Amino acid sequence: MNDNYYEEMIDEIRSFIDENKIELARFKIQQELKMPYIPNDIEILLNDLLKDANSKVDLEYSLSQSQVEQLILSDNLAKQLKGVDYLKQCNCLNFIDIIQQFFNTNKSLNLQGLMIDTLINQQINYEFIIDSDEIKIEFNPRYIESSYETDGFIKSYEILNELLGNDNPSFLKLCLDMLNVESFLMLPFAIDEDEAINYCLSIIEYVAHSLGDIAIYANIKGVKDYNNCKNVELLCIKV
Repeated sequence: MNDNYYEEMIDEIRSFIDENKIELARFKIQQELKMPYIPNDIEILLNDLLKDANSKVDLEYSLSQSQVEQLILSDNLAKQLKGVDYLKQCNCLNFIDIIQQFFNTNKSLNLQGLMIDTLINQQINYEFIIDSDEIKIEFNPRYIESSYETDGFIKSYEILNELLGNDNPSFLKLCLDMLNVESFLMLPFAIDEDEAINYCLSIIEYVAHSLGDIAIYANIKGVKDYNNCKNVELLCIKV
């Protein structure tokens, strides 16, 4: 990974902390700490930044169950984000009914991914249901891998680095950011390892078009089995 990536990432996290956007800072740090590879010095720095962010958290970590419910089930996204962030510091088993109510009413894929990721990290052994207009999902967080630990994510990460890492580190960073978000939004599902190349090429194509630099996409069309690849409808460009 190019050094510029880490410099920009650390600067972004520091800006979040300085601007008191603590939830965003902690979310970004936790994302980066789950990456398949992190240089040792960067990992140490990220953990130091996490301690700094935690020390500035202004939430009252003695909220009653009703206060937690009001946050998590609020119509205000900022309040919901604080509520879900609060649960990271608690035993989610004490809030099972509230969490299920959240899944019953939540309309944000970002918040849904954050809630599921929190449950996975705590290895909560409970069958939750997400019943949307499109599909009904039943899942147990105890038996789900974090999005950054799945074979499909790791394979996608490797493909993007192989295709872009040596030539265009800035473009690579944008693609990796999209991969991170896409994997997160897919929870409780994950990128299938066999579909990794499809996701990578779809991400590269979207970023190339967004930047008006189709040549980058054209240059990677020679990858093995490209003609057999299929375009994927990405969640991250819808939210």
